[in-house]
Amino acid sequence: MRRIISVTANTLIILWVAFVAGCAAAPERTDANNNTDANANAKAMPAAGSADQKQTSYTSQSWKTLIDESCQAYFDGCNQCRRALGAKAVACTRKACQSYQKPYCLDDKANSANAETEAATKHWANYRCQDGRALRVYFGEYRTAALTLTLPANKIMLEDNQLPAPITLEQGISASGSRYQGDNADFWSKGSSAHYAPPGQAAMPCEQTASGSFGER
Repeated sequence: MRRIISVTANTLIILWVAFVAGCAAAPERTDANNNTDANANAKAMPAAGSADQKQTSYTSQSWKTLIDESCQAYFDGCNQCRRALGAKAVACTRKACQSYQKPYCLDDKANSANAETEAATKHWANYRCQDGRALRVYFGEYRTAALTLTLPANKIMLEDNQLPAPITLEQGISASGSRYQGDNADFWSKGSSAHYAPPGQAAMPCEQTASGSFGER
């Protein structure tokens, strides 16, 4: 009987030890699983500074390093700005921006626009008047075979085939259309219609017969 009790006690002790060992080992397996999951997640996430996370940001001061000093018209990331060559003073539009884009120079676009505007202001127009005389009016520039003369925006040069020399007229006040006066003459135009008063004479109606820019004459 004592032997049976001893065997039973030994068995219980062995089972208890096995149970305690099992409980102690369980957290170690859980930690290992957690570590494995963490390592997998770390591999899946892009590293800091990688191409997936890298993003360039711009501020109100970025143009100072990205815009060359020779650039006179530029986009600062928010507003369009202009400055004289070599000047520190800058004139910009005043739009408020929460974020800034990449600054860039506008000189090429500005020069192209200026060239188009300049070409548009340098042109001529032919007119035939009621008494049969022919007129040619020059805007922006007066040209002959021997002479090229730049005209201010407020002046025109008028050739009248019944006058010995062209006359210069200066822009005057007009309720509509464009009116130019000078040398005791008066020229008014709107669209293709015009009225012309030769020096010392009454005004007469004229109609435009042709027009063009220089190089198309």
